[in-house]
Amino acid sequence: MNRLAEIEEAAMQLAESERIELVDHIVASLGSSAEIDRLWLAEAQRRLHEIRAGLVETSDADEVMAEMRAL
Repeated sequence: MNRLAEIEEAAMQLAESERIELVDHIVASLGSSAEIDRLWLAEAQRRLHEIRAGLVETSDADEVMAEMRAL
């Protein structure tokens, strides 16, 4: 098993709150770049346009999370 797979396997044994904290630390370690910020802004604008134009159906976040936990 390669190192990344070992780390992933160990991370999946953590509680959900610990995995969230781990992800936060990893993302923070990457720093922020103007390019990443620009790409996220473009994605957010694209999604907002789709919602306002009625091109996508939105879902309640609590319902989505409940469905995911049920899986």
